[in-house]
Amino acid sequence: MKLEKYLKAIEKCPDEEIKIGESTKNHRLTYEFGVYDNFAIFLKTDIKELLKYLNDSGKFVVGPMETYDKRRIHPSTYKPNGVILQVIDCLYYSKGIEKILKEGSYNLTIMLHPADKDYNPVSWAKTIKPVIKEIGEYIKKNNVPACLQASGDSKQELIFH
Repeated sequence: MKLEKYLKAIEKCPDEEIKIGESTKNHRLTYEFGVYDNFAIFLKTDIKELLKYLNDSGKFVVGPMETYDKRRIHPSTYKPNGVILQVIDCLYYSKGIEKILKEGSYNLTIMLHPADKDYNPVSWAKTIKPVIKEIGEYIKKNNVPACLQASGDSKQELIFH
């Protein structure tokens, strides 16, 4: 799936909770696209340019750099709804896609987290959609090589740009 089609599909994904199995409930966005807390977007771009874009957009508050386990992290917040972005100066990912990411020479990870401390899958999905769209617009506008995990319970897929 191409990035543009992926972004449109996420935008159109119904904001509804679905039941998986006997007791597990999740948002359709997680089930179909793998969007969840700690959702990662991998980029090959200059970190200063990305942070400048986020700051200049007026939609993000970019915080000061922090160091955690030798990783430099720039915490940011999406102003409209408080979703937290961590711009990380290395690849930070789950196992299974290491080879793909290294072949793509990606150098940054954007990790998305819910603003709500009382994590609720439906409210989280509603708030993350516009953030993914904003990052997608940055990727398209600047022709940034990127990889997004689009693997949910219903399919396994990576989106490349």
